[in-house]
Amino acid sequence: MRAAIYRGAKDITVEDRPSPSLEAGRVLVDVEWCGICGSDLHLWEKGPELFGALTKPDTPGPMAISLGHEFCGRVRAANPGSRFRPGDKVMIDPRRPCRRCIDCNAGHSYCCKAQGGYGYNTHGGFAEQVSVSERNVHLLPASVSLEFAALIEPFAVAVHAVRAAEIRDADWARSHALVLGGGPLGYCMVSMLKAVGVRTVVVSEPAQVRRNQVSRLADWTLDPRTQDVVAKCSEVTNGVGVDIVFDCAGSNAAVPTGMQALKTMGTYLNLAMFDEPMSIPVFLMLSKQITIRNCMIYSDEDFQRTIDLFAQDKLVGIEEMVTARISVDQVVEKGFGELIRNRDRHIKILISPKKPDGDA
Repeated sequence: MRAAIYRGAKDITVEDRPSPSLEAGRVLVDVEWCGICGSDLHLWEKGPELFGALTKPDTPGPMAISLGHEFCGRVRAANPGSRFRPGDKVMIDPRRPCRRCIDCNAGHSYCCKAQGGYGYNTHGGFAEQVSVSERNVHLLPASVSLEFAALIEPFAVAVHAVRAAEIRDADWARSHALVLGGGPLGYCMVSMLKAVGVRTVVVSEPAQVRRNQVSRLADWTLDPRTQDVVAKCSEVTNGVGVDIVFDCAGSNAAVPTGMQALKTMGTYLNLAMFDEPMSIPVFLMLSKQITIRNCMIYSDEDFQRTIDLFAQDKLVGIEEMVTARISVDQVVEKGFGELIRNRDRHIKILISPKKPDGDA
């Protein structure tokens, strides 16, 4: 089979590899589509050090795995007695928490310190086939197309963020939100906020192409370099300020804007990875008594809820999120290379080992 094998920063080769064998408790999946995530790009550009235990290989020796944790496909083979059958459409939950620690036992598997993941410390979706634990395989309803099912994984992060906000379902209709960043995570966040019925969502995004994409979903989309984001948030809330900020940008330049836009005792919820230590305007945070929360990954329940939302067609803008489709052989040049050169022109690039290159 063809697989893009990662060995470190700027070191990926597309190789012919033996197909995985079917082991007890596992399912063989033919990968249909796999998204390139920001973490994949970071691994390609800078290496695995930032991710700690998450990227510690399962097997002894140097790292040599296929990346890709946002992947869907069809079952090729399953063991006798399995709930899966060859040909079943499936989505993979890539998380591999230990399921034994205090955090896992408390229902917070997304905080597991021994967290691993398909595409992080064992083979992921940048390959024709993957062997996956049955626990991580989700049967997709007939109404969910494999053309877009790989997007379930990034949307699950937004589903988790809405839950982490601790705003009651009935209160979203009275809530105003500011989303910092209109890239893949910000795009998912805006779509999810619309699904829960948020009253107003303002997006701050400097890149024009991304701004144009997310403007189809948001109430207001602003360029923070030329437009006053804080003033717009004040205007739409009659001077009160937004109830919650979702930081999907990971930029220290945006943090003061988010905190200034918040109402007194508002919530600043960070979903982003910062390339440098996060800089917080402490006096502003204290004087407004702002609550800062962070969230990362998602739970079992969040992942299943995301599948249900896809099946029920509750999320807007899913198809428009895909800005390019490429083959696994093109992952370096038209995947990572394209994102490095033209990152601001893309929301999500999908890779398939089975499809020829073509724009989405």
